[in-house]
Amino acid sequence: MVDAKLIVVCTLTDDPLLPAGRGGQGGSHPVMLNICRHLIRIGYRLVVLTRRQSLEDEEFIQLGTKCELYRLKIGPIAKIPYQTVSHYTDEAFQNINAILSRYKNLSMTFLSYNWFSGELTRRSRVKYKGRHIHIVLALGVERLKEKEGKNKVSDDWLVFELNTFSDADTVFCGSRYERDLIIKNYKELDSQKIVVLNFGIDVEIFSKRPKSSQDYIRRQAQEFQKGSSEFIASDSGSS
Repeated sequence: MVDAKLIVVCTLTDDPLLPAGRGGQGGSHPVMLNICRHLIRIGYRLVVLTRRQSLEDEEFIQLGTKCELYRLKIGPIAKIPYQTVSHYTDEAFQNINAILSRYKNLSMTFLSYNWFSGELTRRSRVKYKGRHIHIVLALGVERLKEKEGKNKVSDDWLVFELNTFSDADTVFCGSRYERDLIIKNYKELDSQKIVVLNFGIDVEIFSKRPKSSQDYIRRQAQEFQKGSSEFIASDSGSS
């Protein structure tokens, strides 16, 4: 069992309890959910800070004895585009500080996800000391090179991104390619603290490409047969 230390998970743009796809988001919600689950399983207590995006979302949820989730009022209760979310940085910092003051007597480690959460974690660490671990969601400096980058990447994103990478004790990225991009664009960083953490996959569902069309049909047929047998067994058992 790991020492019962407190991890503050700052994931303001990606609520772990919301389904993937809600509000135009991709798969980052379940990524954060699985990370939180793992940390709880190995003995940590979590305080999860995210943002309230809908009136239907509860402001506070107690999840067992080791996790409290707060949905903070930051800007309008609606989806906020990436290019304007930094307008609410001061409001977000005040609300985060109010929550963290409740845990001021505990040893804290900070885990941030995304550049906005990373910047707020950096500011919070001035008062609440603790190790900062950051997980990269997207590189603004690279997104800016894309066709639609100028409409998505704000000046604040670029500033907050560098601030976060400089402040964090460890920066996790999803591939060696992404690590190389960080080192290439931010030569002033200590490359030793940038660590590759590959996301796991279910090999029963995903496989390396290219594969033949026959292999695709075979795997799909296996899934269909598995589902059919389960349906038949449950149907016959209920009669």
